[in-house]
Amino acid sequence: MIDKKTINAEVDLINNAFKNNNLSCNIYFEYYDGVNTVDGFRYAESTADIDTMDSMVERFIKTFKEPKVNDSELAKFDILKKNKDFFYYADSDQFINAKKVIDKLNDIDFLPEEDLKVIKNLKVVKGIIVKLVINSDNPDTFYLFINVDKFNAFKKKKMSSGFMGNLNSDGITRITDNKMIFGVKDKIGFYYHKDHFVINSHVDFERMLFLIDEYKKRAKVVAQGLNEFKEVLVDVNKLENDLTGLGSTALVRMLVNLSLKDLNEKFNDKNKKSSIKKLKEITQFKDFKNEFEGIEQLIDEEKCQITYTNKEKFKFIALLSDKPSQTLFLGKKFID
Repeated sequence: MIDKKTINAEVDLINNAFKNNNLSCNIYFEYYDGVNTVDGFRYAESTADIDTMDSMVERFIKTFKEPKVNDSELAKFDILKKNKDFFYYADSDQFINAKKVIDKLNDIDFLPEEDLKVIKNLKVVKGIIVKLVINSDNPDTFYLFINVDKFNAFKKKKMSSGFMGNLNSDGITRITDNKMIFGVKDKIGFYYHKDHFVINSHVDFERMLFLIDEYKKRAKVVAQGLNEFKEVLVDVNKLENDLTGLGSTALVRMLVNLSLKDLNEKFNDKNKKSSIKKLKEITQFKDFKNEFEGIEQLIDEEKCQITYTNKEKFKFIALLSDKPSQTLFLGKKFID
């Protein structure tokens, strides 16, 4: 578990190395080749002046400075919980794709492109990765991840802070604080150090580590696993078809947080009658009655069954969760 003292100590490490000129900095553009999945992950070196490199370190220190961290809440990353006043943390093995990206960055055989000319289309750019190494007999490496505003988006709005990249007929050539073409955020989205991530932005974390793709794969496994309870969950085999199309991303997130192990306990022969009764009661609670309107008619206590329908898909999954959980659909906490 990562605590605030850990984050403060890591910022101090970088700050002291920076002050003592004992910090090396490499800047890369993350992009994808072909498909927007972790298998398409690529990165390319960017030349940058010393001022820009220094500004990257300053961004890190500013984003995660001690007073800001100490005055904020810190919680483990949860795909259904997002609060701009929180910092979050995640272990490197919490998500397969996150670990794959870090492994590739550390792989001496998976080298970055020599320059940014490979990036002809800014649509494939996912952000900037800054590699900071504290020089010693045992070098200590940090990876900083920063989101970027795409060229077209930048043209439509003013950027009050951050720096920009230069673009010519050969592609992106270098980055500098002096000339403005497309926007780089002035805050660090998240960073990685010694098997953990510290997260300032959920969006950046998910986007740059290809987590949406992983969520979809996990949700499909859960959807298929629900077929084990088909005697209780009538027509649940139709759920897998709803993992694409309108509203599917929210459904995918909810499914990833659903525990098949808990459902196995809930719907075994010993507990299924009382579990169905409890779920029926939840739909009648004053605080949730409006949100669950319609699904109570799909619960048959006598047969110990709940029928799945596309119309009530969000309510169906929310009801099965039956635990304190901030959901995208209901936007409030469930009871225990």
